[in-house]
Amino acid sequence: MTYIHETPGRLRLRLGTVKRNAGAASQLRQWLGQLDGVQDAEVNPLTGSVLIFYRADVTDSSRLIGQMRTAGWIAAPLPRPVSPDCGFGGFERAMARLVLQSFAEIVVERSLFALAAAIF
Repeated sequence: MTYIHETPGRLRLRLGTVKRNAGAASQLRQWLGQLDGVQDAEVNPLTGSVLIFYRADVTDSSRLIGQMRTAGWIAAPLPRPVSPDCGFGGFERAMARLVLQSFAEIVVERSLFALAAAIF
């Protein structure tokens, strides 16, 4: 799981469990719709992006992520959030990790597409 962005009432994640899996994406969307406080959910099987709109007076992002982990939608441990008081180096490392992870995903995807194109 990659934590992308959160504001009260809105949470965006990227999940490998639904990427390129339309069936899993549909199941996750239905499952999220049954949770208390969730108003709507958008799950994109092409990118693995999950956008959850929820009522902040009923639930919060930590609870939603915990429920997703318990149900098996999120397997990896959550990365520690970066807070502004963690120091200059901590923020830099977190941003570098995020950029490198995104770059690695793109490289692997393009390599697989190139390999598939060469085979077929």
